[in-house]
Amino acid sequence: MTVAYAPVEAWWFQIICLSGLFLLPKARIAEGFCIGFYFGLGWFSFGMWWVLPAIVRHSHTSWSIAFLLSSLLLVYLSLFPALAVSVLSALNKYGSEQPHYFLLRCGTTASVWALSEWFRGNLFSGFPWLATGYAQASGPLSSFASIAGIFGLTYLSALCAAMLASVCKELEQREYTKIIPLVILSLTALYLAGQGLQRIEWTEGKGTLRVRLMQGNLSQQDKFSSIGVRQAIHTYGKLMSDSQAELTVLPETAIPIEWHSQSPELLDAWRKTATDRNTSILVGTVISTQKQERLMTTNSAIAMMPGSSSALAYDYRYDKQHLLPFGEFFPTGSRWIESILDQNYSDFTSGNTYQAPLVINNKKIGVSICFENLFDIGTLNRVGDGDTLISISNFAWFLGSAAPAQHLQIARVRAIELGRWVVQASNTGRTAMIDQHGRIRHALEEDVTGVLDGEIQLMTGKTPFMHFRNGPILFICFLQIIFLPFVYLGRKSKFKVRVC
Repeated sequence: MTVAYAPVEAWWFQIICLSGLFLLPKARIAEGFCIGFYFGLGWFSFGMWWVLPAIVRHSHTSWSIAFLLSSLLLVYLSLFPALAVSVLSALNKYGSEQPHYFLLRCGTTASVWALSEWFRGNLFSGFPWLATGYAQASGPLSSFASIAGIFGLTYLSALCAAMLASVCKELEQREYTKIIPLVILSLTALYLAGQGLQRIEWTEGKGTLRVRLMQGNLSQQDKFSSIGVRQAIHTYGKLMSDSQAELTVLPETAIPIEWHSQSPELLDAWRKTATDRNTSILVGTVISTQKQERLMTTNSAIAMMPGSSSALAYDYRYDKQHLLPFGEFFPTGSRWIESILDQNYSDFTSGNTYQAPLVINNKKIGVSICFENLFDIGTLNRVGDGDTLISISNFAWFLGSAAPAQHLQIARVRAIELGRWVVQASNTGRTAMIDQHGRIRHALEEDVTGVLDGEIQLMTGKTPFMHFRNGPILFICFLQIIFLPFVYLGRKSKFKVRVC
């Protein structure tokens, strides 16, 4: 199923894989659990293989320990498709081959799958990487994200797969009923609706913003060494020196030194660049603050404005709220893993829930940092009534993998949900500008040093998803799961009365 995601983006292959999963016989709940679990292992092992070499490359642990830790992650993620297929196995007894049950059966299958993905994205802080709906970023269903979000796309993908599975079952049994024409009609209606939604502008333009996005392409191995720090300062200083943008953006932890420990000469030089070039500089950095006898460190983005006072360390600050488990923080009871990995900056404190947007020339800009882009509601809250979203990231951890392309695919869905341009500056890639329809307008290649200059459209207004969030799709999912047994038992009861 991995080829459905970036960089291949064969979205249709995901629907085939899910239909195959739904077709497999599951006579017992335990059997369904095993089938779903092994499906999940294949899905996440091939889709996230890059976790294992990243642990070995950037920590002080052996291949065997790294394999054990990455396997635990894969096992945990595989539990969600396993539970979904278990529930579907339990609901099989309420099935009926009659055509008038067809849409309800398919809808219930899609609802169970979508809810399992929603729980994966929210339980224990959530880990929605490779969520089913992201494969539709380049597919005909992508525009539905503006009204139903990522989990609406997940539901529709599973619905198409369930209908395809029903057709295959009909053909296998050589029972040609009304189901096949109904499937063709339903899929055609979904396709036409998707095409129609692409022509609807939920938000409208309200001006432009000139930006420069920097891609330093600096090695993660050398990042925290004195040589790496000097190289980062030299590279980004050179890349910003001729900026003509209103906003110049550096990636996540661009200068890997605690911000208050930066040399005064560096801060003065960057303030001078901001003033001379009339550009605001947004920098990913680390900030430590002493609070109540505790040193709190945050993964942050700070901005230096033109003409700012030399007495200020920064003019704007955003602290990352949604931290990466086992990378930026360790949940209670897992400190033993931290001692094994021994990583740089693995004990961050999350930022406040509400933080003001970055404002430049009366233009409101939401800011997010890397992993946060995976979460639809969190990103929506960060943008609020802002005009665009700036995301900074660092994928040097996963050099040579599909992780940067997959993250860019996620950003495309965020753009459709918000009806706003999303721009992303990443250390090694992919640095890109994405419009409100999820289309990549401009991008740099991975693993190159360079800048991306462009003018992005600022947007105002709200998409239906921004108004209603996940409420409608969750309501539909729960309703269909509850409704199926009641409808089946009710009709069965009526049938018995008539026979008597």
